[in-house]
Amino acid sequence: MLLNFFYRLRDEGLTIGATEILDFYRAPDRISINSVDDLFLLLKLICVRRREDADIFERLFLNYFYDLDIPAVAEGDMALIETRQFREWLRAARDRGEAPFRSYEYDLKELMKKFWDTVREQLKEHHGGTKWVGTGGASAFGHSGNAAGGVRVMGAGRNFSALKVIGERRHVAYSSRQSLSGENLRQAIALLKNLKKHEAESDLDIAETVYRSGKTGDIELVFTAPLKNKLKVMLFIDNGGYSMLGHVPLTRLVFEKMTAQLKSLQTYFFHNTIYGHVYADDMRTQPVDLQQILKADADTRIFIIGDASMAPSELFSRYGNINYGEEEYEPSIERLRALRTRFPQSVWMNPVPAERWDNGYSGSTLRTIAGIFPMYDLTLDGLKKAVSKLNGSP
Repeated sequence: MLLNFFYRLRDEGLTIGATEILDFYRAPDRISINSVDDLFLLLKLICVRRREDADIFERLFLNYFYDLDIPAVAEGDMALIETRQFREWLRAARDRGEAPFRSYEYDLKELMKKFWDTVREQLKEHHGGTKWVGTGGASAFGHSGNAAGGVRVMGAGRNFSALKVIGERRHVAYSSRQSLSGENLRQAIALLKNLKKHEAESDLDIAETVYRSGKTGDIELVFTAPLKNKLKVMLFIDNGGYSMLGHVPLTRLVFEKMTAQLKSLQTYFFHNTIYGHVYADDMRTQPVDLQQILKADADTRIFIIGDASMAPSELFSRYGNINYGEEEYEPSIERLRALRTRFPQSVWMNPVPAERWDNGYSGSTLRTIAGIFPMYDLTLDGLKKAVSKLNGSP
């Protein structure tokens, strides 16, 4: 009777297959499930394998069993105003006279606060739920029913702890669809690794020493080369132009976290796209010749952060640089291709959400750049995909 719930989890990206479904239906033979809290814990133990899946699971559980729909954003995140749930709530609040009809009268922070207050009230009012707890019929959940092989659930949950857990949103920061924050960004960057054996064999391999000594009867010391992280990373940031202004806080956060976590990070700045020079400072007063950068180790990982938004002439035309005094013969697209050719392990992170990439006059430049560099949006999911790509995944 819960197949639709499992299917919804799978559609949201959780690893759900026959094993998880069978584990759930075999559980009543080994443990007692007497409340919604028991059911919540059992399903979570079976279905949630990654930290970033916990919030998705909890929101779907709330929706499936309590008919409550919480958006996949944290409180205080301005992304809330773009969600379907917020728009539906706002429409209803207007009809009730609780929100202004004119958009220029909005206080967005106040509206967001009212939305989350409404969510908390709904959680309080849905103790026990109404969708799945029954006293008859053929449902496999509830009691006094006629279903064969059902799980007996004795009414409402004890202490409503499942609702409390879901209401606390403890895992929302780690959801792959969540906006980047300091903690989940640190977690994603930590996945970037490049361990190589180098230098003399100076580390004692204890396991191999024991094995060989036991096999021959003589003590045989086995040494191996130490594993050290020789990761080198370059970060290029679009730090100019009107289109990037709205993305400054997120870009700054990425810069701060990468600087703190990656010891060998080199950072450069550009405006709209890369020409013959980039800059060592965010004010773009210290030029660095791109040819010098192209001499770096080809194994260096490259992150480029920019919205790829510009006039087509800036990317395709000779002398396309719009910065006065910086015009040059070779078009920017050739510089980008040279960068990609030299550093195969490179990605372009776009702060514009992926669903908006086909909008606006700059769509052609974005698509062209995405054809040169693997492009991901600057979300937790996008950053993890980029890191996986840089680690050698296809």
